[in-house]
Amino acid sequence: MKYNILILAISVTTVVFAQDSDQIYLTHDYSNDGNGYNICEIVVHVDSSYTFKKYKVAKRKDPKLYKSSTPHISFGKIKKEGNYYIHTAYSNGKPTSNYLVSRFTNNRIILYKEHDDGYLERLENYKLIETK
Repeated sequence: MKYNILILAISVTTVVFAQDSDQIYLTHDYSNDGNGYNICEIVVHVDSSYTFKKYKVAKRKDPKLYKSSTPHISFGKIKKEGNYYIHTAYSNGKPTSNYLVSRFTNNRIILYKEHDDGYLERLENYKLIETK
C-alpha cells in the first residue's frame, strides 16, 4: 500500500512538472540572401503559443555569439490538425495569412510549407536544445 501511494505521488508530480515547461528548438544555416548566417529559435510555450527568434551573425564560426545580437522576433499560435500542427503568425494581436505546417517528433520540429495543391515542402529541422 505504501508503495502504491509513493508511485502515485511520483507519477502525479512528474505529469504536473512536464506540463508546465517551455521547449526551445534551434536550427542554423546560411541565409537565403547570401549575406551571413542565420540561427533560428522556436520557443513552444505550454499555452499552445510560440515565439520565433531569428538571429543573424556575420560568420558561420560565430554561432555561439548569436545571443549577443538583436533578434527579429515574431509570435503565433499552434493548433493541431490531424497528424500535423499549424503555426499561425500574429501581428498586432491578430492572425496573419502567414502560416507553416509542422510535425513534432521526440526531439525535433520539422517545418513544412504548404503549396496550393496541398503538397508539403520540407523547409527546416529544429532540434530540441532546452526545456525550461
